[in-house]
Amino acid sequence: MIYEEIMYGIKCDRCHEIYDNCDGATVSSEKYGMEEEALENDWYEENGKHYCPNCYTRDEDDEDKIIVKPMIHYSFFKFSSFVNQLTGCHHRFSQDDTHFILRNNYCYKRMDNTRLSILREIISDFVIEYKQPEKGCQGRPYEQEIIRIPKDFKHP
Repeated sequence: MIYEEIMYGIKCDRCHEIYDNCDGATVSSEKYGMEEEALENDWYEENGKHYCPNCYTRDEDDEDKIIVKPMIHYSFFKFSSFVNQLTGCHHRFSQDDTHFILRNNYCYKRMDNTRLSILREIISDFVIEYKQPEKGCQGRPYEQEIIRIPKDFKHP
């Protein structure tokens, strides 16, 4: 028998990270079950918006005061989605003080100039680098693909 069940999950309103609990589950049939777990695991909720631990900080002078980091422009997510479509691989999101970073640890084929020019139409000032993995690999050779986008990127 096929049946339908509505499931609920929590996604960061800033970076779009999806919360997964200690069992690795990302959804629950209980509407507020995942939210309660996320909040117990350092996620933050404000005015119906949810933020992962990487997207907010605590005020140094007032530990109870939460400061949400600036929102990420939608062009970045358009770029990220397009990178995944062009390569057929999922790139993990991270960030440092000055860059958003998309990383694919198992790149079997570098992006050609045609694909790079398409991406530059969305965000022009990104840098892409390829690194050999530290551990030797058996089977098909691969590289790590790292795309760095300045946080102050120019968008159309």
